[in-house]
Amino acid sequence: MKADEVMSSVVAELIATIEAGAGEWVMPWTGVHARLPYNHTTTIGYRGGNVVALWMTQMARAYPTAAWATYKQWASIECQVRKGERGVHLVKWSQIERVDQSGELRSMMIPNAFVVFNAAQVDGLPADPPPAPRVLEHYEFTDMAFRTGAKVVPGRPAYSPALDVVMMPPPDAFNSDDDWLSTWAHELAHWTGHPSRLNRTFGKRFGDETYAAEELVAELSSAFTCAEYGIVPGVRSDHASYLANWIAMLKADASILWTVASKAQAATDHLFSYREVSCPA
Repeated sequence: MKADEVMSSVVAELIATIEAGAGEWVMPWTGVHARLPYNHTTTIGYRGGNVVALWMTQMARAYPTAAWATYKQWASIECQVRKGERGVHLVKWSQIERVDQSGELRSMMIPNAFVVFNAAQVDGLPADPPPAPRVLEHYEFTDMAFRTGAKVVPGRPAYSPALDVVMMPPPDAFNSDDDWLSTWAHELAHWTGHPSRLNRTFGKRFGDETYAAEELVAELSSAFTCAEYGIVPGVRSDHASYLANWIAMLKADASILWTVASKAQAATDHLFSYREVSCPA
């Protein structure tokens, strides 16, 4: 399967999940407790759009583990993918240099497809596998959030780019600590897009959908961040108004999901840069 076909397939599944939500934005990874997927042989986490693809597959197939690897990687540790098992196609971006028509050397990012299998699809797993990446504690999230230096004032959940201020109600205004923390993560994701930080912008291909795209960036970034800290996000009813925009945007260009997910990953990475040095990556 080619990279563009992988993107189209993942987007089609995401759209189907959204449309099945009957007007509510229910994250397609809710059923997997939002654990970040990681490579079993390297223990390195997957990133961006690949996380979305793996989360959706893990939920749909009810895999109990977030560990994945390629066929060759499983074989390298003497494990065997069972006959008939279906892998998940992902996309890896590689930087290459090409000479353009004017004779100038330019760098380009080229997508390539590859396939991974979940640990639940494999025989011969060692009794003592490599330790999975540690899920951090909630207090470690709040520590990171305060270290950002983001100005937070009372108010309905929002971020004001003009004032560079995050507005958040007190914790007791939410149904649970997880709802409070995931909402805070969402607004902090918006905060990273300020010109003094990531200066997040969207190209012409987004047209009038830039506001909806920014909301999707913040939602995905919040999901990535929450997964790192074991925070289970709730359903945000305010996202129902964005559903039509997101669906239209994704149907128009499947690669947009990877662009948005890349920006979301960058937002999460920026937030993680404020963690203590001793805090595990």
